[in-house]
Amino acid sequence: MAYVYRFLDYRTNDIIYIGKTKRSLETRMYEHFSKGGHLPNKCYNSVGRIEYIVCKTEADAILIENYFINKYKPVYNIEYKVESPLTLNINIKDSWKLFKIIKKGFTFTPPSLPKLTDFLFWGFLAYFFLIGIAWYVIEF
Repeated sequence: MAYVYRFLDYRTNDIIYIGKTKRSLETRMYEHFSKGGHLPNKCYNSVGRIEYIVCKTEADAILIENYFINKYKPVYNIEYKVESPLTLNINIKDSWKLFKIIKKGFTFTPPSLPKLTDFLFWGFLAYFFLIGIAWYVIEF
């Protein structure tokens, strides 16, 4: 099993980095956010949310990572960017799963829900914010 993950900016919600790993996500994120991370500190300080896709094989992860790097052209991805237009279309937009929310300032976008469930979801969310329970924030 392998993973493709992406870092989203907490201010703009833009994808700022896309990577892959065949190890656990926890191990890879520790490597990123410890002193030995290969990206600039400005990148790590901008991360508001980390999302990932589960891939069956490392070969799938390589293909998906390259596809999304060339589709979104994240600021901190230097390798694998090409100038020619993409001719391949991968439709796995809804497959991204939340790994961590890093900063409180990040705007939460709920999944699409039916109308009745929307009402229940927002009521439930408002209740928790009114009694002072906030999103879990990781500090590195």
